[in-house]
Amino acid sequence: MKKGHLIKSVDPGSIAEEMELEPGDVLLTIDGDEIEDIFDYEYSYFIGKEAAGQIISYVQKHSTETMSSTSLPTISGTVTEIGNGYIMVDDTVLCKKSKAGKKYKVYTDDIKIRRWIESGELKEGDLVIVEYEGEISSNYEVKGAYSIFTGTLEENGILNQE
Repeated sequence: MKKGHLIKSVDPGSIAEEMELEPGDVLLTIDGDEIEDIFDYEYSYFIGKEAAGQIISYVQKHSTETMSSTSLPTISGTVTEIGNGYIMVDDTVLCKKSKAGKKYKVYTDDIKIRRWIESGELKEGDLVIVEYEGEISSNYEVKGAYSIFTGTLEENGILNQE
């Protein structure tokens, strides 16, 4: 995980505007190098300590510290049903409180996923990790699944890919 700063606002005429930062941007790196302190700004842009200090000050005032991850969107849980063109995945096993669990209908439009299910290797009761593109609908339907892995549940409640 990388630390970053979520830009909440950009004042007209500010250094942030000159750098073409916009609200919603997350500042993680400069030209691919992680930003740790004022010297990273000063060195990367050859702008001097004073200007670098202004940037740091501005970002600290107008941002919220965030954590960034390169992980892909996933859902995990137990396969409770294998239907025609979908599987049902219940994540209750991963929740501390069973009432917090959700049941997802994952559409299996991807040919590799369909073939794997048709082979009989995926069974009801299997723990799975589903990678997908797109959004989960308000009724917990997942479209755009492109990868499913079986997994094992570790003692710490984390589902790891087999």
